Amino acid sequence: MKIPLFGEHNALNAAGAIALATTLGVSFSDAAASLQSFGGVDRRFMECGSTMGVTFIDDYAHVPTEIHAVLKAAAQRYANRGRLVAVFQPNRYHRIAVMANEFGACFSAADLVVITDIYASGTTPIPGVTGELVADAVRARHEPDAVLYVAERRELSRAVARHLRSGDVVVSMGCGDVETFPHEAIIELGVNALKKWCDEHSIKAEADGEVGKLTTYRVGGKARLVVTPRTMDEVREFAGQVPSTVPFYALGNGSNTLVGDNGFDGVVLCVPDTSGALAGDAIEYRVDGDSCVATVDGAMKLPVFARRTVADGWCGAEWMVGVPGTMGGAVRMNAGGHGSDMASSVIEVEILDVTSGKGAWVPASDLGFGFRHSALDDVHVVSRVRVSLQSASSAGHDCDGALSEIVAWRREHQPGGQNAGSVFVNPADGDGSAGALIDSLGLRGWRYGTAHVSERHANFVQADQAGSANDVLAVMRHVQRQVSVSTGILLRSEIRLLGFGADVVAEFSSRRSYSVDDEDVDEARARLLQHL
Repeated sequence: MKIPLFGEHNALNAAGAIALATTLGVSFSDAAASLQSFGGVDRRFMECGSTMGVTFIDDYAHVPTEIHAVLKAAAQRYANRGRLVAVFQPNRYHRIAVMANEFGACFSAADLVVITDIYASGTTPIPGVTGELVADAVRARHEPDAVLYVAERRELSRAVARHLRSGDVVVSMGCGDVETFPHEAIIELGVNALKKWCDEHSIKAEADGEVGKLTTYRVGGKARLVVTPRTMDEVREFAGQVPSTVPFYALGNGSNTLVGDNGFDGVVLCVPDTSGALAGDAIEYRVDGDSCVATVDGAMKLPVFARRTVADGWCGAEWMVGVPGTMGGAVRMNAGGHGSDMASSVIEVEILDVTSGKGAWVPASDLGFGFRHSALDDVHVVSRVRVSLQSASSAGHDCDGALSEIVAWRREHQPGGQNAGSVFVNPADGDGSAGALIDSLGLRGWRYGTAHVSERHANFVQADQAGSANDVLAVMRHVQRQVSVSTGILLRSEIRLLGFGADVVAEFSSRRSYSVDDEDVDEARARLLQHL
């Protein structure tokens, strides 16, 4: 009988399970069939993935006998691979104080051993007791140069990544937060490879670059890597270089993004500003009588596009003058205002997939446009946009006047300062606007720390100078809960939350109480992906 698990202990456990099952009257064939489909339990020789030729295994082992067994199994399973790298997080101060020396011999199968500091598990630190006691014990039984000690757990993935090479098998062990190490290391290797590629191709890439300050909230932390191409041609060259294992985010004007205070453990692409005197700032018009199709880079700001097209004698984009984002970002969220939106304006867009490098023109009908959302994924960068316009002579209204009216309305009704515009999407028809719901509960001015609901517009959240993203989030959460308790409506946020946990993002992206069906979104995404 064969089981899909590795190691001597799994074989012994399987034999014990068979013996017990047959003793209780289960046939051998039934018991064997069940074991043959048993995939094991979490954190027991769990294969977590591979990248750059490096394979990652994670295990709960945290005492010497377990560590020895896991590394022995790994050495057997990957006998024809490169080095075996052991990463270990000791657990509990009193345990290490008593038995640090017992860990000395259990790493014998490893070619490189990395020890980090102790995971407390609720125990009180003991002076002089650190993970280095374990590292010293291992050095005494190992090649000293093949044993590393990383005192700060948060630096573990970076420290290990510097020593890895293709063919290595990395086994992380411990019963603390080391369980996230494989994911962190996979990202780290991908980021390092991408940084190297950017340097070789003269595309600016800054490790631990500022991102929060680039948003209109001007709060939040850094990204693991910030890539800043100079032109859209460099963006096209960059597409296809981002490993699929690395979180990615394209940042345009930063007007709809909140970056967490702890930053973003991934890559941020700052889309180049093509609204100045740079190559790519031109608008191409394909004229057909009183109508035309305008093609523009996805990096152009909407207000610039609106003013430029009106100045050139074309109407239809006036509403964009009040939206402080880029054309590409506006497509992704189907930005809108003053009676129109991107879904009503766009004919087709050129999309680049930064992981595959594929690009294609996608018609608006396959973009999955809905109220303030589309079917685009984070790996999709909108490189060009085509918009339908009509001549000023046939528009039937004063386009210049419409621009001025929108600007005046915005200045009168919406606040300046550090905000990202409207925070919550309007609920389903008949439930009123998000701003009106918030206002009806008297929440204007409600403050938490360095953030507050705007006094001028209830659907805006203002951040103070040198403020905190967590405070902005706390205000959003309070408003959402108050509206839900009072009306039964769960408001969904327009704001992209970058660097926050999946549970936090889910709080604000739920589509309950909206006329948006998850199946419709999945179908729209499938149509979009057919083009790529």
